[in-house]
Amino acid sequence: MSADLPAGPAWLFVPAVRPDRVVKAAGLADVVVIDCEDSVPTGAKAEARAGLAELAARLDRRRLVVRVNALDSDDGQRDLAAVRAAGLGAVMVPKAEHPGLLEGVGLSVVALCETPRGILAAAEIAAAVEVVGLMWGSADLSAALGAHNGHEVLAHARWQVLLAARASGVVAIDHVVPTVSVEPVVTDAAVAARNGFDAKACIHPGQVELIRHAFAPTAEQIAWAEQVLAAESGASRLGGQLVDEAVRKQARRILRDQMR
Repeated sequence: MSADLPAGPAWLFVPAVRPDRVVKAAGLADVVVIDCEDSVPTGAKAEARAGLAELAARLDRRRLVVRVNALDSDDGQRDLAAVRAAGLGAVMVPKAEHPGLLEGVGLSVVALCETPRGILAAAEIAAAVEVVGLMWGSADLSAALGAHNGHEVLAHARWQVLLAARASGVVAIDHVVPTVSVEPVVTDAAVAARNGFDAKACIHPGQVELIRHAFAPTAEQIAWAEQVLAAESGASRLGGQLVDEAVRKQARRILRDQMR
């Protein structure tokens, strides 16, 4: 993961107006996303901002990311000011649609691509100077597309964001599955991990360990990675498999994920 973000695959969203839940989440998740946007009613935005300083003082601020309101809104600009005043270093920017929107934020940015324009501009957004992570959002994207069970177009968006993150070397975070049920999260997290995402976001504390389990390498994968890295340098063979630098890179990633 980027040096600007902590390692770990489970990102848990918590409303900023529920500081008690934020504190509990900090003891469970790898990253807590303190949400000042969708989960906070318009009349409670000021309250959400006011609580950031106390949370920053109580918790490991390196593991906190604040989802601010749209940056072209008054609430979004007030959120940024509150994040800076609290000494927090990372924000999640919703509905990111072009890199120019992120200029001058002065904080580490996780850009949330959740509109058609955002998906199409994912590569340019990921390459922006302050961007350290890229996430996609299926719920808002589905609404914008008018998609009903549009798994094909959502899959296209998912892989486009993953490829954009990888191309720029920023953290790739998979979407929230909007349910508190177990099975959909288990299945979806396995797909995300298998295809190379660094992390997955969720909305319920009970989903944290499900995500961690999905992203953890198996004993067989660890054994394979150790054998690969113990093989001779250059191109060689391990059983019937050709081992080259690309394969070694996969092996190093597996062993790195083991340590998270």
